[in-house]
Amino acid sequence: MKTNKIAGIASGLVLALWGLSGAHEGMEMEHSGHEMKGGEAMHEHHHEEAAEKGFSKMVKAGGITVAFYIESSEAHMKTMHKMAGDKGMKMSPEHMKEMMKYSHMVSVSFIDDTKKESIEVTNGRINVVSPDGKSEKKDLGWMAGMKHYGALYNLGEKGKYEISVSFKIGSEEKTAAITYGEAAKKGDAENGRKLYESKCASCHGKNGDPGTATMKSLKPKPVNLSDEKAISHMTEAEIVKTVSEGGKATGHSTLMPAWGKQIGEDGVIDVVEYLKVLCKCGFGKGSEHHEHHHE
Repeated sequence: MKTNKIAGIASGLVLALWGLSGAHEGMEMEHSGHEMKGGEAMHEHHHEEAAEKGFSKMVKAGGITVAFYIESSEAHMKTMHKMAGDKGMKMSPEHMKEMMKYSHMVSVSFIDDTKKESIEVTNGRINVVSPDGKSEKKDLGWMAGMKHYGALYNLGEKGKYEISVSFKIGSEEKTAAITYGEAAKKGDAENGRKLYESKCASCHGKNGDPGTATMKSLKPKPVNLSDEKAISHMTEAEIVKTVSEGGKATGHSTLMPAWGKQIGEDGVIDVVEYLKVLCKCGFGKGSEHHEHHHE
């Protein structure tokens, strides 16, 4: 019974994350740096629709239930417009413009499992690790006039995100973490080989080494895909984007064509899987950590 009651409170907070109050003030986010105010859940008017579109998950952190809620910026704005209209309020143009720079809002509420109520926390921080391994940390911002914390992120890349929050209750530091999104699909290297040989080998060579006179005459010269150092610095997401959208899409050679429309998403993933076989390597932390090579 106790567990069900806590779950009910947490679910109510998740549903109420996007609640408006008279003190909404354009929904600006306030970063106190150290101390942030908590509070009880707001009313649940209009939130059933928002909850259906978003992603929610609750995890335990030493006597505290941490309720995560993730919603796309587009869905969030539609919900907020409807709610603001119902209450005769206006959305801040500045907030709307800032919101649309990001793909998602990540919101968090904290519930004391003993008191069965929302609580205040300090030193709230959120960290998101994207599918390509890049980490981005932010302060958890208190939403003015709303009873939760939040941070804006770009979570549009396909794959699994690791999302964690750290916070303090008094002097005790706690953490909670969830995963968001689906793990990247593993490609079929054999099918990737066939596609590579029909689409890529004429420039990069059958075995990944552009060794013919014609290949060498290209400016810039195609990358030696059998050389681990040539591509292992790029993330898998960058490789996928390059094969799908062409070299120009990732700041590489404009001579490299985009293959995505011809071979499809699955075909691109298969080719990338085969590239791992050619270079006998995995992929690294991103081309921003390494001098760009031409495709």
